[in-house]
Amino acid sequence: MFSEILLLNVVLLLVIGNLVNGGRRDWTIEKSSSFWYEQARLSIEEGLKRRENTGIAKNVILFLGDGMGVSTVTGGRIRKGQTNGQLGEDFLTEMEQFTHLGLAKTYNIDHQTPDSAATATAFLCGVKAQLGTVGVDGRAKRSNCSSSIGTNVTSILDWAQKAGKKVGIVSTARITHATPAAAYAHVPERDWESYNTKIFGIRQSQEGCLDIAHQLVLRSPPIDLLFGGGRRHFYPNTKSDIENSTLNGSRTDNRSLIDEFWRGRFIWNKTEMNKIILGTQTPLMGLFEYDHMYYETDRKATRNDKPSLSQMTKFAIEHFLNMKQNGFFLLIEGGRIDHGHHETKARYALDEFVEFDNTIGQTKEILKEKGLLNDTLMIVTADHSHVFTIGAYSSRGSNILGFGSLESRNVSDIDKLPVNIIAYGNGPNFPSPRNATYLSSLDLNSTNYLSPTALPLKDETHGAEDVPIYAHGPWSHLFIGTMEQHTIAHKMAYAACWGPYTDRNGCQILTKSTTTSSTTTSSTTIVPKSNGFNSFKNISVPITILQLFISSSSSSSSFYSLDMITSINIDKNYFYLKKLDQQLFELILLKTFDYEFIQNIYLDFILNKQNLTKKSIEIIIENINDCQPFFNQTNYFFHIQENNQIPFLIYTFQAFDYDYLNQFIYQIQTSDENIFSINSTSGDFWILKSFDREIKSNYSLFICVFDGIYQTCSSIYLNILDENDNICKFNSSSITLTINENLPLNTNLIQIQAYDPDYKQNGTLQYKLSPKTSYLNINLTTGLIQTTINSFDYELIQTYSSLIIACDNINSLPSLCCYLKLYINIIDINDNLPYLIYPSSINNIFIINYTNKTMPRLKAFDNDIDLKNRFISYSIIGGTLNSSINIDYLSGQLYLLSTSILPLYGTLIISLSSQINIQLTILIHDNQTDPQKFLMSIQQYSYSSQLFYFISFISIIIIIFFLIIIFLTFYFFKQKQKQKHDDDPLMNTPSTTTLSTRSILTTTINNKKIYDTYYSFGDSVTPDIIHV
Repeated sequence: MFSEILLLNVVLLLVIGNLVNGGRRDWTIEKSSSFWYEQARLSIEEGLKRRENTGIAKNVILFLGDGMGVSTVTGGRIRKGQTNGQLGEDFLTEMEQFTHLGLAKTYNIDHQTPDSAATATAFLCGVKAQLGTVGVDGRAKRSNCSSSIGTNVTSILDWAQKAGKKVGIVSTARITHATPAAAYAHVPERDWESYNTKIFGIRQSQEGCLDIAHQLVLRSPPIDLLFGGGRRHFYPNTKSDIENSTLNGSRTDNRSLIDEFWRGRFIWNKTEMNKIILGTQTPLMGLFEYDHMYYETDRKATRNDKPSLSQMTKFAIEHFLNMKQNGFFLLIEGGRIDHGHHETKARYALDEFVEFDNTIGQTKEILKEKGLLNDTLMIVTADHSHVFTIGAYSSRGSNILGFGSLESRNVSDIDKLPVNIIAYGNGPNFPSPRNATYLSSLDLNSTNYLSPTALPLKDETHGAEDVPIYAHGPWSHLFIGTMEQHTIAHKMAYAACWGPYTDRNGCQILTKSTTTSSTTTSSTTIVPKSNGFNSFKNISVPITILQLFISSSSSSSSFYSLDMITSINIDKNYFYLKKLDQQLFELILLKTFDYEFIQNIYLDFILNKQNLTKKSIEIIIENINDCQPFFNQTNYFFHIQENNQIPFLIYTFQAFDYDYLNQFIYQIQTSDENIFSINSTSGDFWILKSFDREIKSNYSLFICVFDGIYQTCSSIYLNILDENDNICKFNSSSITLTINENLPLNTNLIQIQAYDPDYKQNGTLQYKLSPKTSYLNINLTTGLIQTTINSFDYELIQTYSSLIIACDNINSLPSLCCYLKLYINIIDINDNLPYLIYPSSINNIFIINYTNKTMPRLKAFDNDIDLKNRFISYSIIGGTLNSSINIDYLSGQLYLLSTSILPLYGTLIISLSSQINIQLTILIHDNQTDPQKFLMSIQQYSYSSQLFYFISFISIIIIIFFLIIIFLTFYFFKQKQKQKHDDDPLMNTPSTTTLSTRSILTTTINNKKIYDTYYSFGDSVTPDIIHV
């Protein structure tokens, strides 16, 4: 019993010391059930104390942990507790002490697992969108500029500015990164952070898009405070970084945006930040790194001159509070939690969470100290989660970055080696080595250690599960349960009466009033006497704006001294306090104010005598229209496809004006009023008629904006893009050519040309023949028709036709082609040699009768068809018989001129139409020696006559040589026979048949030698022809 009472007392002491929820160093005290009962009772009591805060939120702060899913909150809680020397699991983070908790669905409209750009658009702009898009609605397609025209959406930052609030963004990522960009930019591609031709260039610019960095510096009115990284996107690639001269900017448009456009102060390190006087009205941009800011772990290790997230946030809040402005909106992003997870470097990710949570706690303390905690709505949430897991049955208090305890449940039942507490579903460390030597060598606390992953990827991915929302302050009870992520923006605006919820029930328009506070023990007072001025912009100076009269019952007014203190640090030359007499002072304005930088000033007039009298006066600067509106471009270039649908919204123009909340009227100046139209209030630029590029290829006009006093115009140039919508034409439907047969290869016949009014590629024609033919070639691009190796032969074909097809590209549909019929007439030329058809071979035997001198009639033929080309004439031009035999010129009839001088054989060379020579070899016998027969052998040749005579001479020599051989052979044979006859009595009997003649004739036919042997028995001759 005593031990139980003692334990209860210990618990009560711990509760009083705020240690139950603050974290424990061991779990001994948790063994008793009374501990848990007591903790539950306290939790219930805390819940019962909560009351709905329905006041108007004067300030709104959104803490965004990039990639901070539920598992990251759990891991971060343990990590923070363990870095404070505690177990960690029971530790309570700053965000977990908020009064209300909910969950947000993070999906994009086109992706189950989201990215930071579309989720930021959801919780900042109040609409869900497609993955990768920033500040546009769901109609915009990623990386498609033209699809994003007219899809811009406003953000909670815009709504706050229009309500007269100061606005700021603090991030450890680049200030142009996905989350910050959604607060002010409108692009269909999150990577268009700067003008860099690798990803964003002239095409996107001409289509009407502007890179994120450029949109930031052109914003009007400017964002009051911007702290983060990413200097490189604001400077050209020809300029060295201000901190590291080895690095150049990223922009390829040669523009230095901060120098050209930023209308405020620029800083780049913590030293410069600390020099700034809190409350100054000048917009501030602090870009503290070339790219993303350092991981907090590395920043502490290097001790460089860079502010932490908590330091930047502290400055921002105190800066806004010192402006005495009527509220503010701040976006605070812990941007590098996400980066640590993508690299599977859990140490980085969890240490970033710890710094993020410290920033939340610090903010609560500042607001509590200023009495603004209950007037400020604070939201803590994430854009998405990661595939980050915690497990392995690790023992209580185990190092969250290490292995599970070496117990049976904390080693693998496969390889019996330790199991990591932290692992990722996918990422770069796959497969991680698994052996005892390797695992024992690891430093799991190192920032370079990669946690194991289940699937291989270069970068770990986001998770798709819901993310937590913690809320505290006015209307925080709206953030309970499971909700769509886009409702976060609407609920913040509802609580603060901003944007769409300005006029909701319960909203009140707060007006600033002059306040007077005095602490007196006498009747001395300060009485202001205004001359009627309460707005001081662009008035003539110097001017007296106020008189102050000191009313006192005391007669010793000569001891009065009147001092003036301003609420903000401005040039002292703005005011001059002039003493007119002992009781009358006047306030003289020496310089005019600019509403775009200063909207109001509090002046405290302090009267010092023996007691203090203080009078506070607010001077309100009225906004007047003194600035000329402008567009973000001097020239707008658009490319529009002809035959466009109508009406067609081509672009939504947005003018800028340094004046606050000016209303614009948009106009266009053009002679084509029936084609173009513009909405005078929204700037929507419409096309009302379809373009036809063949009629007009470009248009130019002016877009003008009028703010009631000033007008500015920019040029619009529209280039009409050609569409393949016209069919080509030939000058006629057919064409006829007359050509000679047997033309040489690649003879140019004709170059045909069709015309297509479409532009460039769409009007570039290609030609082909249909059907394909072996007779003709047509050049694909020039239309030149030439002969091929297979030329026309009149004897085979006299007319030819083909279809010429011209198309504006090789894969055109038939409807986009034109046709020309080609007819060709072939002319016959004398290109065929005549040839003998009788005698047709060398074996013909003709009867010759000397009495009637009958000779054969030669017959020849020519394949040419035209009569003039097929006419054949005969003439004897040589040979050994040319003086004895003649031929009829027309008929080819041979006849003898003389028989007295006929040799035994001879040759004739006959010309057929002077184109071919025929050599005839003729054996001639009279009636006594040859019974009416002769033999004619024929040779045709087409070589020159000189060569013919040379060959004939050689042939005669060879014939003579063989005749001699035959004679000698016959002679020796006879001698041998006679000898045998003489020696053999039986052989002396005379024979009735004797061999009388043996002769051999050698001729050449078509370059082949023919040996003709003739045996003569008695009076007959029998030919025996042997071809070798």
